[in-house]
Amino acid sequence: MITSLALSLIAIASGTLLTYTYDDDAPLAARLCSGACIGFAVMGLAGFILAMCLGLNPLTIGLTAGVLLLPAGLLKRPDIRKQLNADIDAAFKAIARASSKPDRWAFIYFLFYAGVLIVMWLVFDRALLYQPDGLATGVLNNYGDLPFHLSVITRFAFGQNFPPEDPTFSGVRFTYPFLTDFISAMFVRSGANLRQSLFIENWIIGVAMVGVLHRFALRLLHNRTAAILTPTRVVMLAITSSAVSARLPSIAVEPVA
Repeated sequence: MITSLALSLIAIASGTLLTYTYDDDAPLAARLCSGACIGFAVMGLAGFILAMCLGLNPLTIGLTAGVLLLPAGLLKRPDIRKQLNADIDAAFKAIARASSKPDRWAFIYFLFYAGVLIVMWLVFDRALLYQPDGLATGVLNNYGDLPFHLSVITRFAFGQNFPPEDPTFSGVRFTYPFLTDFISAMFVRSGANLRQSLFIENWIIGVAMVGVLHRFALRLLHNRTAAILTPTRVVMLAITSSAVSARLPSIAVEPVA
């Protein structure tokens, strides 16, 4: 689990540094959200290309981490170092100002993102559960989705499914967009169990998605209230469609090796 978390942090830091090459005026929090999405995308793509050549193993994961560290070379540029230091100073000043003399919007932003962190944690913590009689889920949509995604993840992690075949139909080319499942497989090979591998990726990307939507709406609408409501409506629609269940029904799933 520790290795998976370290790999995630490297990916987020790498993606955050890459935002300095195209986004001049983003605050640090927005860069972290965008960086999480970019970093995970780079991690999945680089890891998959390496796994096609070497298989999914510790060497592949180590080389992927090395690829993710390449954007650190951007710190050699004085303009990027200056902007990064300015963003960090601005973030600390904003936190200090919000703590000592919080205004209305600082309080609203704190409640909003605290709520996002908690809701995302509660939802994704119930996506996969280990029960005495098998695997279970507290998210209704997972009745159909979870067995399929677990078969994809375990086939990558334990079956070395390269080049990818459909885990359901032997010999059939895999046409489903599978990089998110491949990232979870990388976490499994890094020491996380299935539940942890799903939670790490889903929670980080879920929170990052809200941050990206919030900044997009703010830049587009120039209205703080509308910018808050935009990701709120998206998250509420996603949760409603998932219909988080109060009970934990069992799902029979056998990992595919």
